[in-house]
Amino acid sequence: MNRKQFKRIYIEISNSCNFNCTFCCGTKREKKHISVSDFKKVIAETKGLTDTVCLHLMGEPTLHPNFAEILKACDEEKVSVDLTTNGSRLKEAGEAILNSISIKKISISMNAYNSICEDELRRISDFAISAGDVGKTVELKFFNENEVYKQAKAYMDTRTHKNVFFRFINKWKWPEQTAVGVDRRATRKTFCLGGKTHIGILSDGTVVPCCLDSNGKIALGNIFETSLKEILKSERFVKLIEGFRNNKPTEELCKTCEFLK
Repeated sequence: MNRKQFKRIYIEISNSCNFNCTFCCGTKREKKHISVSDFKKVIAETKGLTDTVCLHLMGEPTLHPNFAEILKACDEEKVSVDLTTNGSRLKEAGEAILNSISIKKISISMNAYNSICEDELRRISDFAISAGDVGKTVELKFFNENEVYKQAKAYMDTRTHKNVFFRFINKWKWPEQTAVGVDRRATRKTFCLGGKTHIGILSDGTVVPCCLDSNGKIALGNIFETSLKEILKSERFVKLIEGFRNNKPTEELCKTCEFLK
């Protein structure tokens, strides 16, 4: 089997969100849901470049008015899908998620909750267990052992449910939240996996090198105007990759990013 160019490609099907999380920088872009027909075009172009599509970048994907049709398109193309959600619309979208043969992994961002009532916790826990029972991997993600984590752990012992896990992740600052003028090249090397292991496609078709470009500042091209293969041959993309290879980032957004290695 030939190795594909990217481990994953992030596809933003909606940049609208029903939460206002303190850790999220949000986006200044016009709110937009990708149309089902445009999504199918994106899937057709990305299919040969990756085995895994992540329905995530900005926004809450289950807010898409045709979310079930989006998943059906993934099923028809037989792509492997990772879904990231805040878990607030599992009542509306849960059945479509459970029935989707393409969704392999579901990440539920528990960081979106400063506190959580028992009914919400039951809804999320019941869904996680059901998804695990049908063979999907479910991650409940936390920044630390806060009150929400303690409630969830007391309510649901992951050791008794297959395929359901608690995962701790480090807090981070989005590149646009980092102090202006702070050039991280002065303190460490600047290698990045953006553009190498993954790329992102925003809801309007803009192609970006990573999932942290919330406003599409590094717009490499638009997949609805230029083929993705041509975009990946563009001078800007080639220079970006060469810059990381030589520890000399070419993009201003990259120079302040905390994810630089």
